[in-house]
Amino acid sequence: AFSALYGEKGLKRLWKEGRVYRNVEYSFTQPDRASAIAAIYTGTTPSVNGIIANNWLDISSLRPVNCVDDASFMGNYTNESTSPSKLLTSTITDELKIATQGKGLVYAISPFREAAVLAAGHAANGAFWLNDDTGKWAGTTYYSDAEWVQDTFKYKFDDARKNKYRRFIVSPFVNDEVNSLTSELFANSTIGKDETPDILSLTYYAGNYDHKSPRECALEMQDTYVRLDKSIAALLDLLDQKVGLHNVMLFITSTGYTDPETADFGKYRIPGGEFHLNRCAALLNIYLMATYGEGQYVEAYHNQQIYLNHKLIEKKQLN
Repeated sequence: AFSALYGEKGLKRLWKEGRVYRNVEYSFTQPDRASAIAAIYTGTTPSVNGIIANNWLDISSLRPVNCVDDASFMGNYTNESTSPSKLLTSTITDELKIATQGKGLVYAISPFREAAVLAAGHAANGAFWLNDDTGKWAGTTYYSDAEWVQDTFKYKFDDARKNKYRRFIVSPFVNDEVNSLTSELFANSTIGKDETPDILSLTYYAGNYDHKSPRECALEMQDTYVRLDKSIAALLDLLDQKVGLHNVMLFITSTGYTDPETADFGKYRIPGGEFHLNRCAALLNIYLMATYGEGQYVEAYHNQQIYLNHKLIEKKQLN
């Protein structure tokens, strides 16, 4: 849609010199950032790799948990305790580590914690994401390499502005920060400097500005993609300078989801309504009690998922 605005060194270069697969899709419903990236790097679906969403309900506590939460590993420059322990299969990055007997280097850099950790996998050297409270690059003690990470953040904000870093992370400017840390990585590691293959995973943001509607912020969406093109061009120049593009294989793909865009049905005089998960869960429990007797059959609901009380179902010997 915006290709007329692109330069020759970014997306157009990938398009002309690369191979484009037009009929690729996720074979599961409602992909989000975590489930999509887990699928990309494991080659499996959520039913196998265990990452069904960014967050889900912990059955034992009936509380929401994040897909990379792990109390066993403290954060670096963040209070988030993090590891890939909930990722149940190996990733392509793990397989590289196995194939090279640990010599291949693996790093992941992303504005988002889930994307960095799931792309890095279990055996990586480091995974880094932006702390959306402080604007600092953060990591986890699960991975060994974190000492070289510098404060590359160059944007200045009005200190009184609320959620300034959270809003920054969902803007095209965050991609400049990803490139800045990538440059630091090349300066402080041996990635790409020997005969052993390495993997570097980067996440750029190309979604709606500040999660606003594209209809509300159409020019911002256009600007996002023009700036994305420039970020990719800058990355290709950096790779060419540091290791030579003839020594690099790149793949670029989308996570396959966007913020939901709800149509104004009233404007078009289309009859409709709203679905309320809480009411649905309550009605389902009433129906199940009427059918099978007293009991709390629906334990909880979260993120369009209804959680049944399996202990009660087993106790009543129900199918």
